[in-house]
Amino acid sequence: MIKRTRISVRLIAELEKAGHSVDEIVAMYPHIKHAHVYDALSYYYDHKEEIDKLIEENKEEYWIEKTKAEKWRR
Repeated sequence: MIKRTRISVRLIAELEKAGHSVDEIVAMYPHIKHAHVYDALSYYYDHKEEIDKLIEENKEEYWIEKTKAEKWRR
C-alpha cells in the first residue's frame, strides 16, 4: 500500500502492465505523487514473483477455476 492511501502496489503494477504511464496513473489518482508510483513500482520489481501471484489470484478466471467444484457454483 502507498502510505496514507488505499492504493496498493498490486494496483500500480497492474496499471503499469496494462500500459499506463506514471503520468497517467497520477492523473487517475491525483492524491498520489509521481514518487509514490515510482516507489510502488520499485517495490513491485523487488517482489515481482510474490506480487504477480497476487495479481493472478485476484483474476476472476482464477476464482472460477478454483471454485468450480464447490456446491454453491452449481
